Amino acid sequence: MPTFPQKSGLEKLIISKFFSLKEIDRSIGKLTKLTDLSFQLCVELEKLPEQIGELRKLQHLSLRSCNSSRELPDSVLKLTALTKLDVVGTRITRLPDFIDRLSSLLSVNVSLTLIEKLPSTTSKLLGLQTLHLNNCDQIRQLPELPRSLTTLQLTLTSLVPVPNLSYLTNLVELVLSVAKSDKIQSCDMQWIESLSRLSKLRFCFPNVCLSTIELGSLSLLEELTLHGVDVPTFKQLPSKLIVLELYDTRGKQIRLPPLEKETAIVSSSSRELGESKVLRQTEIKFIEDHKSSEGWVHLRDEPGCNELQAPELIDHWRGAFHFPSSLDML
Repeated sequence: MPTFPQKSGLEKLIISKFFSLKEIDRSIGKLTKLTDLSFQLCVELEKLPEQIGELRKLQHLSLRSCNSSRELPDSVLKLTALTKLDVVGTRITRLPDFIDRLSSLLSVNVSLTLIEKLPSTTSKLLGLQTLHLNNCDQIRQLPELPRSLTTLQLTLTSLVPVPNLSYLTNLVELVLSVAKSDKIQSCDMQWIESLSRLSKLRFCFPNVCLSTIELGSLSLLEELTLHGVDVPTFKQLPSKLIVLELYDTRGKQIRLPPLEKETAIVSSSSRELGESKVLRQTEIKFIEDHKSSEGWVHLRDEPGCNELQAPELIDHWRGAFHFPSSLDML
């Protein structure tokens, strides 16, 4: 790696797919005007030099997919202007203990890392808005999270029990996923009802029995995705719902709000998710003059279906329900 000049007006440095890069020269600390530093897919890069702490104007730091990187230097705590930290796909096992010194942080993404726990001082990041903890398989417990969070993505595989996040009342987007595990058989998620600012909610709870949740109280919810969740768990759909997606969903019927004239047909189409895994997405199509007065979605029985367990892939869903005018944005 070449050395960096003493005087430089460089503000943004991106090094991508430099597969043989193993270390960064200490002279990088001379780039005092640098605001954005990003290493992407530098798969042999093991660590950053301590001189990183001299970049006092640095706002964005990324080590995305640098999968040989195992730690951040302690000097990173000197980056008081840092607003975004991205270490996705690294082998980092911890964040600095006194991460609250990075008081300007707005976004932290530690997905797909070996991090075992978040620092207890995480709650003191009073401006943090976005936190991504997807596929952090080593995390077994969470500290209190900052109440300033507006976006939280949390994939749990070792975390038992599922935490009560009712205090995060500023959340606008919540992705909450529990991997298939014998450790979690049932879960009380009624605290979701207190997150009144949610506009986007994604649930993935395969083979986990959830308590009944009243989503009708989430008046701002526009997008709802359910994966592997019993449909009757949710009493009512919010009136401002624009997008409803059901994947691998168990259950035969769901009660909707009082109905008027419109009707709809529920069908399904294949969609590719994650690791090329084909699931089914609900689509809504309008029809006219359906005479039934019931407000239930009826899912047609398929070979292999029963009340307790449906097959992973359902070729066709057929059913009809009066479509309430209160959901005319869906």
